[in-house]
Amino acid sequence: MNSKNIIFILFMLINSTFTLLFYNFYNYDILFSISIVLNIIISFYVLLKNSPEDYVLKLSLVYLMGFTLFIGGRFVANLFGAEDIYCFEFGYTYCLNTNEKMKLNFLLNSSLVFFVLGFIFRSKEEGIVIKQKEEFINKSALTIILIASVFLGLLSIYYQFGSVVDAIKGGYGVLYEGQGSAEEYQTPVTLLIGTIFLATVAIAYSVNNKIKPYIFYVLVSMYIFSQLMSVLTGARAGFITAIVILLWIFLGRGKFGLKKFAVIISAIFIISVTNYVSSLTGARINDTGNSLYESIVLEIFYGQGISMMVFSIGTMEVSYPVVAYLKTIFPGIQVIYQSIFNVEPYDLSFSTSLTHKLAPSVYYDNMGWGWTLLGDFYAFSFGVTAIFLFYNFVWGKLLYKISALNGTNTYFRGLFFCFIISVFNINRASISYLIFLIFLYTALYFSLKLVIRKKY
Repeated sequence: MNSKNIIFILFMLINSTFTLLFYNFYNYDILFSISIVLNIIISFYVLLKNSPEDYVLKLSLVYLMGFTLFIGGRFVANLFGAEDIYCFEFGYTYCLNTNEKMKLNFLLNSSLVFFVLGFIFRSKEEGIVIKQKEEFINKSALTIILIASVFLGLLSIYYQFGSVVDAIKGGYGVLYEGQGSAEEYQTPVTLLIGTIFLATVAIAYSVNNKIKPYIFYVLVSMYIFSQLMSVLTGARAGFITAIVILLWIFLGRGKFGLKKFAVIISAIFIISVTNYVSSLTGARINDTGNSLYESIVLEIFYGQGISMMVFSIGTMEVSYPVVAYLKTIFPGIQVIYQSIFNVEPYDLSFSTSLTHKLAPSVYYDNMGWGWTLLGDFYAFSFGVTAIFLFYNFVWGKLLYKISALNGTNTYFRGLFFCFIISVFNINRASISYLIFLIFLYTALYFSLKLVIRKKY
């Protein structure tokens, strides 16, 4: 770690510490907003300068973009005049007191510092990347996977279209009917198909230099189209994620020029009208107006930034059902667990457990609060701050390793794709989805390896 990076880390720590001290004398929420936004800006710079991959839009930056929107969104909005950023009003009304605000901002600033520290802190050996020898694959087996990918992609689009129709008829909430019934609870078929499809796309990306390039782009275009369609159901996160992935693809590798700048401006404009687009079908009501301030500051940053409050409320609970911990690490294990123990559907995740405990009416009205990666880290730290910060440090190191290993062999290339497709949205979801995607991709990859013939 060079001296410049040390200076940035020290500045982030000093910024966080002095803000907490000043807040004791001047109870202005904007102090915390300035502190966190400043640390986010510094983080962007440090990650940009230290990211090992040659993509214009780095993996670490995609994660930080999601962090800025979903966790830091309300702090950004506060700088532009939005108020009550520490209040939660979604079937359960709660506003943080002074001590809770200080705790939350300490955790958020510290998580940023330790994430960046984990990303840039490495031994000399970690900087040495050795590419493996050329691998020879059985093209027949690969063809089967690619054909299956096309079929799954079309199926995903079909189910997404069905969701759009349902949302138009019954509104956004109709997509979540049945979660209050133990008999009806099951992993959504659409989610399962979509995840398997993404795993096959990751396979296509991993061997993109061995197949015709357009194959991967056709498959990933099907995924992006499906995600863009999701905005017509009233959901916005999938739409924004699709724009980010498009941005990553179009910016590609190489130097940053005028054309790439134009692509970024176009992406920002499209994201700014997300709320308007989501209201076109009537599935979601646009009740905040259409001014630039309302569209961007209130709907995009303040609205999506509610994940920060979800994390905050989640930190007040340090004991969740055992099955929720198991399901997070081992997705699908609830099937076995439920055959042995009597489990209510709301016990199967941290999010539903918290919602059912604090606001049962929200849960039984088929709504939810979502979750965050930081919420997973805190739940698994059992309220011990040092463990929580250690998880953030490890997460930073993991993203660096995934970035550095991209291109060393086909497996890590596909693994990189699994991360790039997931890390933006992981700031408003559980890590469980990423784990499941990696599992499916790895299973497919090693199934393919069974028919790989290597020359030694």
